[in-house]
Amino acid sequence: PPHPHSAADASIATYFQTLLVESDGYTDPFNPLMMLLTRSSPFVLEKASSLLAKLLTCSIPPGAASHSEQVLTRHLQTFSEWVMYQLKSVEPKEAADSHKTQFAVSALQLLVATPSGRTVCINSDGLPILYSLMCGASNTTSVQLLYQTIFSLWSLSYSPECVSCH
Repeated sequence: PPHPHSAADASIATYFQTLLVESDGYTDPFNPLMMLLTRSSPFVLEKASSLLAKLLTCSIPPGAASHSEQVLTRHLQTFSEWVMYQLKSVEPKEAADSHKTQFAVSALQLLVATPSGRTVCINSDGLPILYSLMCGASNTTSVQLLYQTIFSLWSLSYSPECVSCH
């Protein structure tokens, strides 16, 4: 039989939202993960950003208190801004070789797969950043980076907010 921890169980993410909602936002299970984004270890940053992208984009259960929604929205916005900062901090022509860009683009790809993630990405000036990244990636040999960037742009095209952007 397969090892019980060999496959990810997506339903576990609901425990984070449930704890947040049941405590009316006063017990914040996301805060320790958000604090990991201040670390310098590429491994920690990669794992924390991937996990946060998955957890923060899960929808909050209906009937949630407004304070718990505010806490989740604040984390989602902060996370999106952090991802954009990571992408802006590397020159586009050097992005293909940057660990920082690799984990940030992977997190962004997960983030823009949901309506709430697309909204915060656009509000964090994601379009110009993705455009410059795409132009820089097209001049390198990084097909993976170019794919992830174009995938993120394509995902953003499903957002009504993106229509009004220039």
